Amino acid sequence: MPPRLPDAAKRLARDDPSLLVLVLQSRNIRNTGAKTIADALRKNSTLLKLDLSNNHIADIGAQAIADALR
Repeated sequence: MPPRLPDAAKRLARDDPSLLVLVLQSRNIRNTGAKTIADALRKNSTLLKLDLSNNHIADIGAQAIADALR
């Protein structure tokens, strides 16, 4: 079963060393969800790949994620 966004964000924020790849494609994620992911990414140092393809993330959500990765 694919992870739900709240569960995935919590795991990201915990900086779980076993979480290297996170696939959240086609999960109907929008800007609010992207901002949740961005907040969690700021606390994560182990994730190597994040797949958010086929969601509904607009420029503002994508910018939040990009800012978190800087």
